[in-house]
Amino acid sequence: MKIRGFDDVVADEVDLLVSAMLESMPPAEVRSLLANFRALRSGCAPVMPLEPEIPHPQAELTS
Repeated sequence: MKIRGFDDVVADEVDLLVSAMLESMPPAEVRSLLANFRALRSGCAPVMPLEPEIPHPQAELTS
């Protein structure tokens, strides 16, 4: 019998968490997330911003 290490247990928990997160997201967001992940892994810039840009409150006052 193989004794599982801490890393194995953590990896399983992360897999479950990510699976649940992806299942709750719309398909377009999942595709975007995966495209960004692939781009980052290959050393490229993200395809789309990872976080939505939030306008700075001062920008509204000056425009």
